[in-house]
Amino acid sequence: MRSTNSPITLALIALMASVLGSQTSVAAEAKAPAEGVATFAGLQSLHLKKEDVTLFYDPQLSQVLTTPHPRQAEMQAQGIFIARPLSTQLLGKGKGFFTVECDSGPSWDPSCSFYQERDGKPQLVAQIPGLRFALPGDGSIYVEGHNDTMFNQREKYTWQNGRFIAVKQAFHYVGLRSTTRHAVDIYATQDAQQIVAKLAKNTRVEVLLNDGEYYLLKTPFGLLGWLRIATGTSQEESPLIGVFFAGD
Repeated sequence: MRSTNSPITLALIALMASVLGSQTSVAAEAKAPAEGVATFAGLQSLHLKKEDVTLFYDPQLSQVLTTPHPRQAEMQAQGIFIARPLSTQLLGKGKGFFTVECDSGPSWDPSCSFYQERDGKPQLVAQIPGLRFALPGDGSIYVEGHNDTMFNQREKYTWQNGRFIAVKQAFHYVGLRSTTRHAVDIYATQDAQQIVAKLAKNTRVEVLLNDGEYYLLKTPFGLLGWLRIATGTSQEESPLIGVFFAGD
């Protein structure tokens, strides 16, 4: 049977296939890269539903514990869920095990505590609030979570002089696509001397960085400017959707 596809038709089909293929490729490249604890390859996750905490740990360096916490009944009577789910070598293989305890807090204030065995007794070496903890076994603890903070805050703790100490960052990364609840001005500097842009209600913005009570915003056009939001601002009072104090 003679084909009805002319050279022009075949060329158009080939062109459309090429365009669709390139669009698929661009879409794949545009996919958001992994962030936070998701960047740690090879770690297994352990979710504590009642405590609302997820631990990401190296199975080669860790032991999952299944025995209930000895104070479980006592703490639950106070409305607090507590677990002792993991023993892990936070400093690396052969450098000693640390016991991890996590609890929900009295009013949804999840945190994890880390204990090191010293002279036959467990010694507290860190108590860190957060929702997701990455424990790669390299001497660091990585944590993130929007609890008792204004956004999904990410921190790194390193082993120094027998304790895990928070690493000071230049800024805190926010990385949140948000919308203004009402009209706001953003400024070139934190002292609010020069307006960069006036943003109307329902303007879509990207919240890039945090520095104390100041947030660096990117407008749809691509301008950058600072906006102040007081720590403790409620969800209803915040000028930005998603930037609010989650806690008491």
